[in-house]
Amino acid sequence: MELLHIINGQNNEFTVVLPQGEVNCLTTSGNGKIGETVSRANISIIGNNNHVTMRFDSEESAEEILLGGGFLLVVKGDYYFESTKTTTLQWKN
Repeated sequence: MELLHIINGQNNEFTVVLPQGEVNCLTTSGNGKIGETVSRANISIIGNNNHVTMRFDSEESAEEILLGGGFLLVVKGDYYFESTKTTTLQWKN
């Protein structure tokens, strides 16, 4: 299966929240296993000022969900208003 990983635009954020803290996967270098997982996931963010936050119970559950065969995240458009540009997704096993 070919993966789709496209992140274009300015001021976009993709943050993963784990019990041990938050990782901004687009601006933080050296974000380890979670950064590698996100870079291999089916994620497309096209536009400007998009903010996506995903919460997971562990790095293992993040990897299971993000790299699972049924995961696809597409965010398209420009959201300039702070109050309307945040999408929060939460999964629990």
